[in-house]
Amino acid sequence: MKIVTNKTELRKSLEQKDLDKDVVDNISTELKSTLSKSGGVGLSANQIGFGARMCLVNVIDELVLVNPRIIETSTDTIAYVEQCLSIPKSVKNPQKTIRYKTVKVETDNLGIIEFGPTKSKWKDSNEFFEDEGLLECVCVQHEIDHLNGILMNHSSRRYSATMVRTKKIGRNEKVMVQLPDGNTEMMKFKKALPLLEYGCKIL
Repeated sequence: MKIVTNKTELRKSLEQKDLDKDVVDNISTELKSTLSKSGGVGLSANQIGFGARMCLVNVIDELVLVNPRIIETSTDTIAYVEQCLSIPKSVKNPQKTIRYKTVKVETDNLGIIEFGPTKSKWKDSNEFFEDEGLLECVCVQHEIDHLNGILMNHSSRRYSATMVRTKKIGRNEKVMVQLPDGNTEMMKFKKALPLLEYGCKIL
């Protein structure tokens, strides 16, 4: 099916309603087929024209979520980089976002599922972005946002240096630092501070 790119349509929040098995099976099939052709890791029903609160997350396992709702989040947030099939320009130029590090999601079909990083620490940015648990956690937030009519470039999701600086960072807390050559690295805040004088940035 064709991916919806009309922002007016995508900004409509979908109401939760009971869905019978035939509807769930039909939308599941279309989500899987469209995502397979598009090459992404997640897709919501309204991205392919259905008005049901359903989405597909395909990172570690293929999960179809029926009426998913986030019931708990971590206090910690992370800066991430995302793409969206409904925002074609983001496929070539991923956008920086702010997401919760862990979330707990309640669904009609799979009960309660917890999403979060596979690792507790990352030695560098490569390890950070290779963490499939973290990617899955970001993906489920992205797709549930779609069902709530929120796009990843919304002001509440978009990364901004101001947003990050307002959060107090502990000396031993790990932060992602962009080095002068453009590479990124995870390190303790106290080690990152002196590097700011040499053109480095805390992401």
